[in-house]
Amino acid sequence: MLMTVNNHILIIPFQQIFCYNQGIIPTKKTQERTILICSIVFDTTIRGGFTLAKTMEVPEHCPMDVGLNILSGKWTLRILWHLSKGPVRFNELQRLLGTITTKTLSQQLRQLEEQQIILRTVYPEKPPKVEYSLTEVGKTIQPILKELCEWGTNYQKAIS
Repeated sequence: MLMTVNNHILIIPFQQIFCYNQGIIPTKKTQERTILICSIVFDTTIRGGFTLAKTMEVPEHCPMDVGLNILSGKWTLRILWHLSKGPVRFNELQRLLGTITTKTLSQQLRQLEEQQIILRTVYPEKPPKVEYSLTEVGKTIQPILKELCEWGTNYQKAIS
């Protein structure tokens, strides 16, 4: 669907905006090949307001797409690698990752928690203590992370 109007919010697929801005009218064949990865949301209740939203529809029948969708974030694999070694507090994880912003790390952790990959444990202390760890489902990725690390090591040796 090119455009949806729902409570004064217009959702326009990013690919379509790009094509129209370039003066290209996409053909039916082009539209069939297009995968919607990003859309621009215009909120007409806010003057001139719009936001970018990552919207990846994952077909339930393709496990590879499900896995890639969960692991596709820039920081996701690095976060999971550090959590695979044991529970980590927020600030410690941020230091381990280096250049990640507080906002980005919070968003990534929240997303992984919603996907039931990580567990957020809050201890009733003053000040509150929060630790992040892998859930049982999240622990199933540990062998994959280990293999990826070994592959990276072998790759570095091969190209040196």
